[in-house]
Amino acid sequence: MTSSRATLRGRFFHALRRGAMCAAALLAAAACRDGGTGSRDNPTPSISSLDPGALLQWSDTVRVTVTGAGFVDGAVVRMNGSARLTTFVSRTQLTAVVPAALMQTAAPVQVTVVNPAPGGGESGAMALPVEHRVPDLLHIDPAGALHGDAGFTLSVHGTGFTQTSVVRWNGADRPTTFVDPGVVTAQIPAGDVAAAGTAQVTVFSPAPGGGTSNPRVFTVATRPNPVPAVAALTPGTVLVGTDASFTLTGTGFMAGSQVWIGGFTPTTTFVSPTQLQFSVAGGALATGGFTQVHVVNPTPGGGQSNSVQLRVDNPAPTITVVTPSQAPIGGDSLVVRITGTGFVPGIIGTVHGLAVTTRRLSATELDMVLEAARLTMTGTYTIRVRNPQPGGGDSNPLTLSLVNPVPVLQSISPSQGDAGLDSLVVRLTGSGFLPGTVARFEGASRVTRYVSGTALDVVLTAADLDEPGTFSLTAFTGTPGGGTSAAATLTLAAPMPVLSELPSSGASAGRGGFPLVVHGSGFLPTSVVQWNGVARTTRYISSTRLEISVASGDVAAPGTAVLTVHTPGVGTSAARTLTARTVGAAAITSTRTVDLPAGDVVYDPHSGRLYASIRASADAHANSVVAIDPLTGAVVDEVGVGSNPGRLALSDDGSTLWVAMEGTGEVRRLSLPGLSLGTAFSVDPDRVEDMRVMPGHPGTLAVARRNTCCSPAHEGVVIFDDGVPRPVATPGHTGSNTIAFGGTGAVLYGYDTGTSSAALYTMRVDAGGVSIVRATGGFNLGYWLQYAAGRLYARASVVDAGRLVSVGSFAGGYGSSVAVDAALGRAFLVDMWDNALEVFDLNTFQLLGSESLGGMTGGHLVRWGTDGLALSDGSQIHILRTAIAGP
Repeated sequence: MTSSRATLRGRFFHALRRGAMCAAALLAAAACRDGGTGSRDNPTPSISSLDPGALLQWSDTVRVTVTGAGFVDGAVVRMNGSARLTTFVSRTQLTAVVPAALMQTAAPVQVTVVNPAPGGGESGAMALPVEHRVPDLLHIDPAGALHGDAGFTLSVHGTGFTQTSVVRWNGADRPTTFVDPGVVTAQIPAGDVAAAGTAQVTVFSPAPGGGTSNPRVFTVATRPNPVPAVAALTPGTVLVGTDASFTLTGTGFMAGSQVWIGGFTPTTTFVSPTQLQFSVAGGALATGGFTQVHVVNPTPGGGQSNSVQLRVDNPAPTITVVTPSQAPIGGDSLVVRITGTGFVPGIIGTVHGLAVTTRRLSATELDMVLEAARLTMTGTYTIRVRNPQPGGGDSNPLTLSLVNPVPVLQSISPSQGDAGLDSLVVRLTGSGFLPGTVARFEGASRVTRYVSGTALDVVLTAADLDEPGTFSLTAFTGTPGGGTSAAATLTLAAPMPVLSELPSSGASAGRGGFPLVVHGSGFLPTSVVQWNGVARTTRYISSTRLEISVASGDVAAPGTAVLTVHTPGVGTSAARTLTARTVGAAAITSTRTVDLPAGDVVYDPHSGRLYASIRASADAHANSVVAIDPLTGAVVDEVGVGSNPGRLALSDDGSTLWVAMEGTGEVRRLSLPGLSLGTAFSVDPDRVEDMRVMPGHPGTLAVARRNTCCSPAHEGVVIFDDGVPRPVATPGHTGSNTIAFGGTGAVLYGYDTGTSSAALYTMRVDAGGVSIVRATGGFNLGYWLQYAAGRLYARASVVDAGRLVSVGSFAGGYGSSVAVDAALGRAFLVDMWDNALEVFDLNTFQLLGSESLGGMTGGHLVRWGTDGLALSDGSQIHILRTAIAGP
């Protein structure tokens, strides 16, 4: 470090002063060296005391404080000549560590202090005594003996024992061996335990230190009675409930020995140290099995012997009466009372060797419970009872006959109904019904479904229900037993006919007559269809379908016909009208093309708009739903919805539009007419194959799912309520690829386009979800399935939805999709082979006209307005108007 000049001058004058002082002290002490800087010799140290003043043998390391004079920093404490770890405290005090090795024996440790050079030296030694501890006796092993035992080695455990410690017995030394500071052993002669009593055991350690430990008591106890041992029991087997006398042989028996048999003690007779006798009354051996027998000798000593087994055998039972001896089958259970002898606890009843639930009432009575599973077949059953082992066994056999019960009919539901139904399921409620019980209608058997022992369902056909009246229903069960129940009555009233709809409300004037099937309910074989009030020859098809022939003259000219259904003696339905119209030219009067690739197009009659989902590949409006004015072809609104939108589903009230995303599997709700985004949910990893909104429920959506990996790709139909799935769904892989609701939300139709089954599915929709009711094969419907006025349409095929029968096809047509106008009475198809728009009559299925589509290709066809059609071919949307599509 660099100093200033002032500092250097200060140090110079300081050195002069120090030099003067050194010169003045020259005679008294050391000389000055090196310009006044010198060194004084260290003094020779001395020790005056040590703290602690003594150490205890077997201690761990101990820190000792050395007090004295002349100590310098660097002084070292030596113990027995060896330097120890030293801490300088002051010129009069040091501390040092005494290692445990110096405290193993009671020999003093010599302590000195050495100051280092110059000067210095070693102090005189001071002894630090190492003394024996006062022993502490913790426990002795053994702590006692029996009088008369032989001599033994006593282990004494404690602390502070030394090599010179001695074990003392009542103050007298005994030969002692040092094991370690915590254990010494002593030899105790037999004379020390010759008599019962107690002795004081101590340990003494001599000086230096040392002393006598605390005492421990050694107890010499009186020798106890022997523990008995049992060798044999005679006899070893007795019969349950009988009196018996027994002899036990063994060793160690004495007066006062007590026999124990199971949980009681019979009176015991001492015969000799090797033999005891006892007797047992029969009531004490009331249960068969194996009982343990042992002997207990009294204290002092004594105790329990080993055990031997006494076998108590059960008797073989006998049975004399089975009540009842005959019973009807089909009950929930049957209690059979058995009377006999030798019934013991644990007894079981058997039927054909199989155990049944059994309740023992006494030694002569028990109840057997036959559960419903054993009461299903007629026949003779072998009854036995079986006592458990040991002994025991099966009784003699008796028989129980099971026969069919006479059925009891209490009520039917419904007990009233309308005549003319296609079918009616009637629930018969009563008792004694079996799977073979048959319901009879007017004495004749009908198809019957067994529900339970108290319920049957009988299916009455249209032939049973074709006229009003009162009819009897009975239940019949065949032999053995069985019989016919009392009758219940079913009353069929003549219903008021209801004409609900015409499959086509329009006809083509001048194009010929046709068969017309009217739809409704309450039709009877006597019902007739009236054309403008005049009854026509009517063919009864079912309670919901009637057919007449419409003559060519009826529709030769434009006009309106009023149709009703009349049932004699009942009344006439409300009217429906059918309008015959002149067929115009099929020419397309205008075409507007919207250059957008649409995944789907729908028309909303409430707003007069077309809505289209625009694919991700579009140059404009990609990944959005757009609203199009069909009159101008202009996009008037749009909203972004997600990745690659596809199928659309429109609610019947025009308030809601659902759109499915092919890119993500998401489905989103849009509020109309503003295209406001709403609820969204996902069917991922699947995709939406088809979806429809439930009639009257804008938030409820039926979705046909499609996987993206496998074939067949269909993954079942699910009902969603605002995005929440109902629990029940239809199975996947074979099912409804394309779907359509019927006239209500209770029925959903679907067609299988994914496999060769060509099945049309009828599905029930309820609060639990959707389930398949019926699969009908043999149809050729295809995709874009739609429902209109009681019929299902797809491609060129037409199916009566109620009867599930084909009612026609559009001759020559092979459409990619079909647009139906039931009010107009026409269907519009895009013929994929001829690339033409074709128009057909819904009554005659005749081709009314055809127009080439030019550069347009087949795709999804949608009806709009009064004379409009929209065709989406995947790359463009073509908006057409044609006179043949108008009224």
